[in-house]
Amino acid sequence: MRFIGKAFLFVFAFVGILSSLLIVSLLVLAGSLWDEQDTTEGTRAVLTLNIDGPFPERATSADALASLLEDDETPSLRAVTEALAAAAVDPEIRGLVAHVGSAPGLGMAQAQELRDAILGFKASGKPTLAYSESIGEFGEGTIPYYVASAFKSLWLQPSGMVASTGFAFEVPFLRGLLDDLGLQPEVFTRENYKDAMASLTDYGMSSYQRVSMGSVVNGWTDQVVTAIANDRNLSVDTVRGLINRSPLLAQEALDAKLIDHLGYPDEAIQAITDDAGETHRQSLASYAKRLGEKDPVPGARPVALIVAQGPVMLGDGKSGPFDQEEIDSRALAEAIDEAVDDPDLAAIVLRIDSPGGSYVGSDLVWRAMRKARDKGMPIIASMGNAAASGGYFIAMGADRIIAQPGTLTGSIGVLAGKVSISKASSDLNVRWDQVSRGANADMFSPISPFDKRGKDRMNAIMDTIYADFTGKAADARKMSAEAMEQAAQGRVWLGSDALKNGLVDELGGLSLAFARAREQAGLNPETPLNVVVFPKDTTPDWVSGLVGAARSLEGVSSLLGLATTVNGLLQPELDAMRAVKAGPISSPISVYAQ
Repeated sequence: MRFIGKAFLFVFAFVGILSSLLIVSLLVLAGSLWDEQDTTEGTRAVLTLNIDGPFPERATSADALASLLEDDETPSLRAVTEALAAAAVDPEIRGLVAHVGSAPGLGMAQAQELRDAILGFKASGKPTLAYSESIGEFGEGTIPYYVASAFKSLWLQPSGMVASTGFAFEVPFLRGLLDDLGLQPEVFTRENYKDAMASLTDYGMSSYQRVSMGSVVNGWTDQVVTAIANDRNLSVDTVRGLINRSPLLAQEALDAKLIDHLGYPDEAIQAITDDAGETHRQSLASYAKRLGEKDPVPGARPVALIVAQGPVMLGDGKSGPFDQEEIDSRALAEAIDEAVDDPDLAAIVLRIDSPGGSYVGSDLVWRAMRKARDKGMPIIASMGNAAASGGYFIAMGADRIIAQPGTLTGSIGVLAGKVSISKASSDLNVRWDQVSRGANADMFSPISPFDKRGKDRMNAIMDTIYADFTGKAADARKMSAEAMEQAAQGRVWLGSDALKNGLVDELGGLSLAFARAREQAGLNPETPLNVVVFPKDTTPDWVSGLVGAARSLEGVSSLLGLATTVNGLLQPELDAMRAVKAGPISSPISVYAQ
């Protein structure tokens, strides 16, 4: 459905449940212990932060209607980290208190960037406190506790637990089921570690997949254990033992020195109030918004920030407010070109969080990166939770690549194929006929397997794409073909291992990326930067208002049992992507889903 059609649907949806909005807004405005109080600039306050899931890489707009439904829209990761850095030296900010939830979807790289910002704030000497009802329940508390351990004081509800049970990859293998159904998957890969479709093609983990996934699990575990041991003044062996004993009940966690206090939210709030000597609280999102509304520092040099998040698609070059879950490669390439042509910009920082996608789309963005460098525009790639396969293809065109230790990257390889329903059709007594012209006209038809001609063609295509990928990567990283082959083969690497293999230049987050952009541009290390987000927002105000209203309606509808209807208006493309269907596997570059 076209954008304007969606916009009108949002209007009708808004009018239809306006009365419900008013009721819900009254309930929300009742507030909670974690809500900010009335504060104005210049008022001393303790910052509050909710850590209950991933933070968006892209900044999102808020509006008056959205504010009726939630105290603050979730700030972007950059907004959070920069606000914490500013608050550390702001004499009006007296401390930091965070509510740590189960945080589903919070990735290791984001957790590490957030931890670094919290540790930087704590280094200022201001009090920091994290509270949780339960850090995971019977599991899934490893990353939330990893973040919480960066705070000086940890509080846990007496009935809660610390469920830091470690990491595990569990992969379903459907080949036996597909055999029973008469479905035949045929996937061509380059090379052995490119296992994104192993769930369809194999009956169990290959030795290559076990090595790749094992190195990720071991690496993440080592990173978490080392950090917790340092934060909690425990030995590494002690922390490993506690992980193996988890989940721990609240008293057990307290006895093990993983938690400092047992109590309830009101008691934790009173504790931070006493430590900070301040009763007023202000949400970090609100504080970040106020920082963003200030004029740039005099003499600040503009630096472009371009965010590339989601699977890489070739796209149509019309990225807009409804394209928030994929990378439109044409629109991204145009944004890079637009930034390069801006005479005021000193450099570009490209933030990437992508598992991969279209080879053609990735190559299009790589070309835009190459043109930027040829024109003398410094460009730094900053990797988020993942920048693998097509995501790495994009990143390798930068002057420097910066990743977090826990970033998933590499996966330099290619795959493509299809699922044939030939046997299923025969078993069900379904007969197919066709009329075609061209020897390979039905090459990707799900009706029959690849014939020899089709297999030869697919192998030739895979070889060509793999050679192009590895060749460009070797050239960009100044590595020999032999060294690149060792690092490639479709293998996923953690950022820490990618550094050792020469696939990235440094470990760190966005703040380091901006520092390196300043250096590449030849600026003084003390020169302030004015970050300009590209592509520049040209959305009319009335459209932004409708988008905000739609987000609000989605939240309310879930409370009213209408989530399916509104979500259908917002994400039909995503639903289509999630559908399982027979036929060509159309994403030649991919990394296994986490």
